[in-house]
Amino acid sequence: MGGTEATKTLTLWNAPPRGVTGSSIRYSLQVDDNSHFSVSHDNGVIGAKKSQEITISFKSTEAKVVIGLIVFKLQDAANPSQEITKTLKVSAIGKYPFITLDQSSIDFQTLLVSKS
Repeated sequence: MGGTEATKTLTLWNAPPRGVTGSSIRYSLQVDDNSHFSVSHDNGVIGAKKSQEITISFKSTEAKVVIGLIVFKLQDAANPSQEITKTLKVSAIGKYPFITLDQSSIDFQTLLVSKS
């Protein structure tokens, strides 16, 4: 696919609430059926009080507005049966290097974690 490419960086935070030790979380990302968007680091583990930067790229040769969703699945790394899902809306203008995100970071502090 030719054309220009636009990128935005999104930070995934695993910041437990104050006074809570926290746990590592496992994440996976999936871009909806829109082939114009792609992501770096589409899965991994983020330690407690750590973050991971994700680059979202958009590329198109057509002059049109494109809207998509990126679905995040999050699990406690020690107890994968506990999973939550979050979504991020992405939009871009084709043929010109422009992309927007509906938020610049995602904080995972609401994920339930197991105790050992």
